[in-house]
Amino acid sequence: KVPTRFIPAHPIAGKEKSGVEASDGTLFDNKRVILTPEDNADVQAIEAVSELWQTLGARVETMTHQKHDDLLAMTSHLPHMLAFGLMNYLVTNNPDACDYAAGGFKDFSRIASSDAVMWRDICLNNSTDIVKHIKGYQLALDGLSNLIENNQSEALEKLFVEAKSARDDWIKD
Repeated sequence: KVPTRFIPAHPIAGKEKSGVEASDGTLFDNKRVILTPEDNADVQAIEAVSELWQTLGARVETMTHQKHDDLLAMTSHLPHMLAFGLMNYLVTNNPDACDYAAGGFKDFSRIASSDAVMWRDICLNNSTDIVKHIKGYQLALDGLSNLIENNQSEALEKLFVEAKSARDDWIKD
């Protein structure tokens, strides 16, 4: 049973580096922090934790741990799995491939430098949601592969335009 004054909080901010040498006093400025209190959590404890994070510059939201785990599996855990998988795929299939990679690859693979122990633990603790989104992404890749294989020029362009538009809309917020 979780104590009523224990309020889990997840700052949605971070870097691929860890330790004191990676510290940043502005890390939480205008970043989201998600609180996932239990139903029986002490309201004053929730308020105190919320105020603490706001003092650090964060924007605080509250949601169920189930919603948190699903959202983070999609927006954080899946991208990390893709970066780890891509790096392992390249070095396994052609160790020299990275010598020919440029900025896009560097941007995409940056998070593969993240702490392995932390990511092992995240995978083991949120396995259901992570696997669900890996499988969903595999279906999306299968669809993309089919479009490429079948020379579906218009459908490919439409997919790319929609993805660009979605990212551009997200980034400007």
